[in-house]
Amino acid sequence: MLGSKVLSPQYVIWLLPLIPLSAGGVWGLSLSATFLAACYLTTQVFPIHYADLLNFRYPGPELLLARNLLLVLLWGLLLLLPVHEKRSA
Repeated sequence: MLGSKVLSPQYVIWLLPLIPLSAGGVWGLSLSATFLAACYLTTQVFPIHYADLLNFRYPGPELLLARNLLLVLLWGLLLLLPVHEKRSA
């Protein structure tokens, strides 16, 4: 998702069911909150402030930068997920 040329709201929303399945507890809550914030900023950038982004006017580039930083944060959180070892009985 980070390396794609096109990152529109529908591509981000398709991943919505996968994020809560990636972790539970506090990790799952933080991942879900970060992802929902990225979804919100994506819908703010492309349908609403796209003309501002093309003309480099506030808040277009700032929203895009914030969305991209949230996606990098989400990627980092996914890499840092605690690994639960299976114990045999």
